[in-house]
Amino acid sequence: MAALFGVECNPGNWHSGHVVMPSRHAHVMLVTLNKDGKAAPFVYHGKVRYLRHEGSGPMSVVLGVGA
Repeated sequence: MAALFGVECNPGNWHSGHVVMPSRHAHVMLVTLNKDGKAAPFVYHGKVRYLRHEGSGPMSVVLGVGA
């Protein structure tokens, strides 16, 4: 997946679900929507924008997708 962003990363970083790319001034968050505890595949849907967050442990983050 790093190739989509034109960067090289340690594969272990991608498996953590959060990758910081300082050269691109970006964070990549890989999120699964499967709530039954089983791993779901990651799908890249494009750039997101922060909308809001709630809570602190766990924290819910709401992001908008697209322009």
